[in-house]
Amino acid sequence: MPVVLGYIQVRTNASSVGIPMFTQPLNASVPSIFHTDPTLDDLDALRALNPVNIGGSGAPELEVGCMVTKTATEQALDFAVKPLVSGAPVTDIRLELWVNTTYFTNTPQTLDYAQSPTPKQGESFVVFGTQTNAFQLKELHGHVSLTKLTDPGLPTDLTRISIGSHFDEPRVVIVGQIRERTTLATFTSNGQPYRRSVGPDKSGLYAEMTPSGTSPDLRYLHVTIRSPRTPDAPATALACAAVPPPAGSPARIPLTGKRSYQVTWMRDGNESSPSPLSAPVATTTGCIAVPVPVWTDPHDRDVLGPIVTPPATARRIYRTATSTSGTSGDALLVREFDDDTTTSFVDDVADADLGEPLLTRMKVHVRHSSTDLVNNAATAAEGLTLARRVPRDLGLRGGHRRHAAPPRHALQGAPRQGPR
Repeated sequence: MPVVLGYIQVRTNASSVGIPMFTQPLNASVPSIFHTDPTLDDLDALRALNPVNIGGSGAPELEVGCMVTKTATEQALDFAVKPLVSGAPVTDIRLELWVNTTYFTNTPQTLDYAQSPTPKQGESFVVFGTQTNAFQLKELHGHVSLTKLTDPGLPTDLTRISIGSHFDEPRVVIVGQIRERTTLATFTSNGQPYRRSVGPDKSGLYAEMTPSGTSPDLRYLHVTIRSPRTPDAPATALACAAVPPPAGSPARIPLTGKRSYQVTWMRDGNESSPSPLSAPVATTTGCIAVPVPVWTDPHDRDVLGPIVTPPATARRIYRTATSTSGTSGDALLVREFDDDTTTSFVDDVADADLGEPLLTRMKVHVRHSSTDLVNNAATAAEGLTLARRVPRDLGLRGGHRRHAAPPRHALQGAPRQGPR
């Protein structure tokens, strides 16, 4: 019996300003959770569970399959998308498949937010899809898996992403593992309620890639990301305020302009993504009181099993350099606390003495091959765009958004202070 693990979202006229949207349940097969080696044939059979009729009447324009697999060391999702028609109905569309791995999407219990509230860090989603732009939808397959590596000296996980299609035209492919808050919404296909992502505070990895090759054959893109098991970002923005200078304080924060603060969790040298920006703070004293949150286990749940969240053992405080708005430029290190007990401190650091930036870029390994085997040795992809994207969606094309930080030695960043 199929269960609803998420939702299918289709936007037509996706290149235009006005974008009509169609949504329907995303069904997956319960027995498939116990498969250990899903195959393409299984997914082709599963597509019959999700015929998609964008217009709401007549014959469906496309069909979607979704398979969930789980072993002792790996959880994986496999997707298959196939157009059933050609021409205008499947041209210039944006198709997204959202799988909620925290809650089932539309059971009586999970539709009751009093019984099933959104965790502070948001609900976990795997997102897969494509935007065709001026071209027609073509058959598309996707694989997203998380493998727990067993080497005790490497407390990391390995995320593997494989996307198969005909990349002879520059269509966008979409894939992500993110957290977002949700609210009740209504499927346009049947009028039934469901839990829908509301954003815009995505945390995790979200990529929109535009392969610009010319191969008409079925090809595969492979992305492998090694990431630490770090705590999720602190959920609450810091409440900072100007205070009189303590005895002996140099009080060097500029007395004009404003600045904003963020905090991250640290564990085993690995750093989480940051808290939301605080409200911009001004000071006439050269000092600002900054609260330092203490780690608490969020007790997250998962429809595929329990989540073991490692505790934070240190905290890092960042702030933007002084500017008129208080939000310009990168966040720069103010201080690191090598404990989980300190609850506040007074910041009196001059802009010129701020430390390293909160890094926002990550290197990933991308390959383009003619095989779907993730471990296949292949040449590097030509013409694959995987660039940074701003944290909030401003309609920019291409790139990726990354908020959950992997090990710092695997990052690259460009320091950029705001105006003095």
